[in-house]
Amino acid sequence: MKVALITNIDNVHTKPKVDSLTREFKAHNVMCDVITNDGSLVEITEDGVRTKLPQYDYVIYLDKDIYTAKMLEKLGYKLINNSEFTELCDNKLYTLIESSDIVKCVPTTAAPLVYHELTEENYKLLDLVEEKYGYPLIMKKTYGSLGEGVFLAKNKAELKPLYEKHCREPLLFEPYIEGGNESIRVLVLDHKILGAISRLSNDEYRSNYGKTVSAVYLLDKDLEKIVNKLIEKFDIIYGGLDFLRVGSEYLLLEMNSNAFFEEFSKATGIDVAKLFVEMIIDKEQI
Repeated sequence: MKVALITNIDNVHTKPKVDSLTREFKAHNVMCDVITNDGSLVEITEDGVRTKLPQYDYVIYLDKDIYTAKMLEKLGYKLINNSEFTELCDNKLYTLIESSDIVKCVPTTAAPLVYHELTEENYKLLDLVEEKYGYPLIMKKTYGSLGEGVFLAKNKAELKPLYEKHCREPLLFEPYIEGGNESIRVLVLDHKILGAISRLSNDEYRSNYGKTVSAVYLLDKDLEKIVNKLIEKFDIIYGGLDFLRVGSEYLLLEMNSNAFFEEFSKATGIDVAKLFVEMIIDKEQI
């Protein structure tokens, strides 16, 4: 059996995860190549999509480059996660749109794209979200990881320059939810719930940015039911599902197709890397 781990060219944050997985694959006598997605792996030629990669039984896709993922799948590679789920998770707005019919989501307003100079019509959007959510409120880039591209505005004087700076990128707006610096991360593997942790940032409004403290979170039946709905709808092989708790309700915040598992393993004692590798081996034997 031979697998590839494809990582982003900026792989500093994924290195612990990659190291854990490669150790486990080696321990299970599985050949594993670690490959950086530097833009040269696949291309569209006059004769169709081509790659320089050898064949692999599985590709563990730890990048968010949808185009490379889709081209690899077109060539017959089996990706975990596949391009469809990676794309769903990478776009925070897309995640909420597709999930909103089965679970409660954080209230969200999408910003129309700006192609030219801002006009008074564009600025009316700020009045709209101010009226809906009040202050403070959250402005996010639709695409982003590790809390980057998430901004807190305490008033319009702070919101306006943030919007002006980022308005040509896909954006969304959300209310600031009290306690939003604490989120619940549920880890899913092979269509099953592994467990959950709570993540609290003591010095930030983002629970996944800065000095975060993690602890085991005991899922109640309500959250378990919500997660299982998402697993069934999206056929989740591996992912981290993030929620905010507001009173007795859970609101879906986002999903992550290549979620880090180091803090989860440390808090819960569950060896995610070992279970992940065993899942791949089991799939190959079916």
